[in-house]
Amino acid sequence: MHPMNNIVKMLAVTGMALLSFLLSCGKTSVTVDEDTYDPKIVVQGLLHPGKPIQRVYINRNFPVNQTIDREHIPLENARASVTDLTSGASEILQYEADSAYYKGQTMVIQHEHTYRLQVEATVEDQLLTTQSTTTIPARGFAIDAAQSCKGDIIYRQPNADGRIRKPCIVYQRSRGVELYVLSIVALDADSSTFIRNNPYGIDLKFVSENFEAFKFEEVWSPNEPQTPGISRLEIPWLDIWFYGRYRAILYAADRNFYEFFATHDNVQDFDGNLREPYFNFEGDGIGVFGSAITDTIHFNIVSGTQRP
Repeated sequence: MHPMNNIVKMLAVTGMALLSFLLSCGKTSVTVDEDTYDPKIVVQGLLHPGKPIQRVYINRNFPVNQTIDREHIPLENARASVTDLTSGASEILQYEADSAYYKGQTMVIQHEHTYRLQVEATVEDQLLTTQSTTTIPARGFAIDAAQSCKGDIIYRQPNADGRIRKPCIVYQRSRGVELYVLSIVALDADSSTFIRNNPYGIDLKFVSENFEAFKFEEVWSPNEPQTPGISRLEIPWLDIWFYGRYRAILYAADRNFYEFFATHDNVQDFDGNLREPYFNFEGDGIGVFGSAITDTIHFNIVSGTQRP
């Protein structure tokens, strides 16, 4: 699934910032009532170098026992600004009612500059404030299309030695990148393009019931050297479920993005202890404000009966 879609899913169900819990013998007992709800500003935003500030979602959370009106999720009257701490320039973000996000007008994001987001909003008659900073990765990141798998790729074609070949992305690394994550979408995904002869025992009925989980996939590569150089990211065939066209977007992300991405769906330890995802916010904020460089490549999955 697209990495930002994962973030959206997590933030949409955030109903509290504080939990009262008792821990015993690896089992967690959670008690949730009105006293455990703490109003928060919920932020979802990524900055991209060479572009203006786009799509910074500023929402609110809700108690878990309350029916949520989707129209009341966005904080359309928030006061939000972004400051370039490297140059000193600052810009007030404007709310786009049709799309329910905030955006800038003139500031263009620069490589290796540090930016601070500041937000102030009233939630449940409480004035809330929060801020977060991100440093944009350095120049240099790019997909090496000549060495990457592109064009037509035969599904699970073996090499000469019999090993199954995997689609791969070869890319140049940049300084300041903490995470490389590949977002994959099957552009032609439907019942007619589903790979029925897959070796995993997955049938069309199961795929139809969980369609988006199969259409959108992700592969990530943490702990790469934080220096320029060449890396290779293979796409497991378990992430390919349809014949046809694919779009793969590779994100070279900062520490904020990495820490949230790595923790947002892993909130319970093996012994039952609960923990929050990692939020890089001061004050009354949760969510993610980070930065990433992106590059895109396309490929096409065909069956062995088709000529690539």
